[in-house]
Amino acid sequence: MFDVFFLTSPVDAPGHPRHRGRHLDRRPLLFAPGKVSVVIHLRRADLERDDTRATADSYYYRLAKEIADIIPSDQLDFHVWSSPKNIPAFDYDYWTSKDYDGYRERGMTVHLDEHIDNNDDMLVAWTHMARASILIMSQSSFSMVPAYMNTNCVIFPSNIDAPLENWVNGRDESRASS
Repeated sequence: MFDVFFLTSPVDAPGHPRHRGRHLDRRPLLFAPGKVSVVIHLRRADLERDDTRATADSYYYRLAKEIADIIPSDQLDFHVWSSPKNIPAFDYDYWTSKDYDGYRERGMTVHLDEHIDNNDDMLVAWTHMARASILIMSQSSFSMVPAYMNTNCVIFPSNIDAPLENWVNGRDESRASS
């Protein structure tokens, strides 16, 4: 019955999928005007360096290169959101700002959430992920929320059972890239 609403309701109805994340439209963006915004979410804070869920930087670098091979670099605006800090209950951190230098060296803007319990910082990250032209997810429930709100291109790390129609498997290297 829920699906019938979406199939029969007009596009301008408040519950239509096109309106996912509309409440975020009023929030300001840090994206460069007139450029294709690419947001990468890196799950790091709660993971030790050898944890398989801490997807290797090479995966994200490869996807960034594939995107730059399709869209001229001067038309792209890359942003990376992550947190090197663990939740306040734990006093150990596995990552530091220096671990993101490879992204900075590639001209990407890195946003590190140093205050993991700050809800406004979280909303800023989600707003940018939800409104990016291209969102590259990590293996994290944190990036799932804005991914469902993003109606543009979402690249997921192959661990999703039922991706939406605008989602692309980032691990499928045999896919067409244009």
